[in-house]
Amino acid sequence: MDNILLITPDFFGYYKDITNELINQNYIVDWYSDRPNSNLIGKMIIRLNKKLMRSKVIKYIDKIINENDKDYKYVVIILGQSFIIDDIKRLKAKYKNAKFVYYNWDSVDVFEEILTLSTEFDSVMTFDPFDAKKYKFTFLPLFYSDEFKNLINKNELFDYLYIGTAKPGKIENINKILKMINQKKIFFHMYIQSRLVFIYYYFTNKEFRMTKTNFYKYNKISRKSLLEYMRNSKIIIDIPQKNQKGLTMRTFEVLASNKKLITTNSDIANYDFYSRDRILIFTSRTNIYDIDEFYKTNLESDFNMDKYHIKNWVKRLLED
Repeated sequence: MDNILLITPDFFGYYKDITNELINQNYIVDWYSDRPNSNLIGKMIIRLNKKLMRSKVIKYIDKIINENDKDYKYVVIILGQSFIIDDIKRLKAKYKNAKFVYYNWDSVDVFEEILTLSTEFDSVMTFDPFDAKKYKFTFLPLFYSDEFKNLINKNELFDYLYIGTAKPGKIENINKILKMINQKKIFFHMYIQSRLVFIYYYFTNKEFRMTKTNFYKYNKISRKSLLEYMRNSKIIIDIPQKNQKGLTMRTFEVLASNKKLITTNSDIANYDFYSRDRILIFTSRTNIYDIDEFYKTNLESDFNMDKYHIKNWVKRLLED
């Protein structure tokens, strides 16, 4: 069995999905977060000024190296939010025989450090088709896992479901959609990490000054609860953050669950699974009539989503 060093964000437990699938494919996995500190203050410092975390990141790389004196076949890094190129060079100097694989599930417009970090890797992949073409990365869309397959319930409690994290560029669109569906049964949960984050966004982004404080929720929805809410909803709404062009994880989860999707990402029309009975692209021209017609439309298209299952995603990640 081959060894893999896996370094990823700890976002919503997706690292567990990837780790478990690698184990299923007979790898021994050592996982680490791509941040030395995952508490709220640490996350904000990394986003605002990574230099303030340099001493901690250097010690964190020391920790990874000291704890793992192994012959790795692969070192896989997703995003690497707290790292600079010197950190990657140190890992490469330690694990000389490993193939270094880099995957981006943010767009370059959102996380510009991708362009610098990626220069030290043997293989660079992205979920963003525009970044892939512009920077000559390999295009690899995101994935879904087994638990999201066919979440069918004929007696759904909700007509519409939105569960997401508050980010600039989302608020205006979600408000427009909510006004158009306000006569329906809706479960709405706009999560924000803390009141401190709300205050920061309030003073830096006018979208947040146009909403009431009760618009936001400070408790996370667990993955188990998300699955139940999805099972009990007819249509799921997905609003990617501003400047994000790649399809979100939620997109693949919704389509694998055999539910309808409303999304503001117009590039979804270029994917092989796109169909108008299953996906509504919300734009500035979308009106109440469009949404009502979409709500009434029966699911007729039949598309096999196996291609986007995490099993195949992992294979492509390592074999590129």
